[in-house]
Amino acid sequence: MSPEARKEEETVTKDGYELTFYPGFVSRVTVRGDGGAEHELYKQRNVYHLPKGQAKPRTKHKLRLKGGKKKQNITLDIDDPELRIARITVELYGEDHQPGGGETEDVVVETMEVQNFPKTCPPWCGSDE
Repeated sequence: MSPEARKEEETVTKDGYELTFYPGFVSRVTVRGDGGAEHELYKQRNVYHLPKGQAKPRTKHKLRLKGGKKKQNITLDIDDPELRIARITVELYGEDHQPGGGETEDVVVETMEVQNFPKTCPPWCGSDE
């Protein structure tokens, strides 16, 4: 596939989760359960080629997580005009969470971590390592 034909959004399905993201932002995404089990939903393997004429990754995009045993369904709108976000950590309640209940953080059942250290072309052109 030519670099110009690459999609601006990618969706992966793993361990019952569906993750949709902009590959110019994400280098690795994990979801850790309350028991400590970690699911690596995505890890960048190849350089992401930006569309022709684009020197830097997009600054606005969405990040969606669906599914899993806890039936998570969230969408984050990312707006990072100066490209400063390095990592996003989101703690998620379970299905039985009662909004406004004043409960402590002990009801967090999963934690999603998004790392933003991708290799893109430019500047990593000529190498798919």
